[in-house]
Amino acid sequence: MASAAAGPGVGPPRAGPRRGKERRGGTPSARRRCPTSGSGSGGSGSGGLSGAVWERYHRACAREDLAGAVSALDSLDWPSLAGDRRLLRLLDTALAVPEARAGIVGDLYARLQGLDLVQSFGAAAPPRVCSVDAAELQRRTGLDAAKFSPTSSSGFLISGAVAALALVGAAAVLGVDPNPVAAGLAVAALADQIVMGGAVGERLARLVVPAYGERVVVHEAGHLVAAYLLGCPVRGVVLSASEAQRKGIPGQAGTVFFDEDLDRGARGGGFTAESVDRWSVVVMAGIAAEALRYGQAEGGSADEAALAGVVAALNPPWTEAQLRNQARWAAAEAVALLRGHKDAHDAVTRALLAGGDRALLSDVIAALEAAESRI
Repeated sequence: MASAAAGPGVGPPRAGPRRGKERRGGTPSARRRCPTSGSGSGGSGSGGLSGAVWERYHRACAREDLAGAVSALDSLDWPSLAGDRRLLRLLDTALAVPEARAGIVGDLYARLQGLDLVQSFGAAAPPRVCSVDAAELQRRTGLDAAKFSPTSSSGFLISGAVAALALVGAAAVLGVDPNPVAAGLAVAALADQIVMGGAVGERLARLVVPAYGERVVVHEAGHLVAAYLLGCPVRGVVLSASEAQRKGIPGQAGTVFFDEDLDRGARGGGFTAESVDRWSVVVMAGIAAEALRYGQAEGGSADEAALAGVVAALNPPWTEAQLRNQARWAAAEAVALLRGHKDAHDAVTRALLAGGDRALLSDVIAALEAAESRI
């Protein structure tokens, strides 16, 4: 699920500065630049980074304090830090930025791009929407339209069925009436969703279906790569309900990013066609990633609902036919984007699998940039 606050059912993302270089397949567009940023010619700047400054910087990053980390470096000449990859650690603070101030994450990406550290950020852009029926979707992707429809056989449902069969079977062996057992399971499942955010069911899913955790990562890596390449500042990735609970974020797994244009539209400024199209591709990229990797999407029902929610907020509202076309077009564009940047998606997937719930965004972005540099 791609979201502004990570997790299914949460509203649209919000994204910051966009595209500071030639887009692959697009045209150049202006990017806001932080006054103190710039490519500079002073190399990595590591020699000028005093031990005390470096220590304060790392302590601030460790406690996810973006303002403190930037303050620690403000005594330095920012252009002289161009290319110093240690500054990517600033990204590890982005998820802790209050939602009301999420726009400063966009400023952070602008600063890092000015220092040549996120060179692929905003490097791609989707073309304008065209008519895409089911046949055209299959022609463009090589996949039947049904492959992009989340199935009902998700990890949660599988684990729930297995657990129910096991407990009801045990009740029969022990001579216990299975009906109260089944009722108890239903109550427990509901309590898990309300109180624990689905964390218990998710842990069971990972135990019963080992591939479930990998699917979640592949799905979220799709969102992350699409958001990043389309110029939406990524704030973080949450891979489990338990981690979302630890971070105080509602929902289960999700990729959190910020879309400045969409945020402006939500505040009454009007949605631009570009922002809706970009959001549509990002939100369908998780489904597209699963379809490409496994031949069928299982997760993503919340993504579809989020897309419908954004469209419902448009004025005038779209028809069902327009929504379906938008979804098919966005799925086709997401497939093309992920195929064109397969190495980046694979690198992000590996980095997330290696780091698990504690994966650092700085490591993930570094892996993505390294893969893109080889194109």
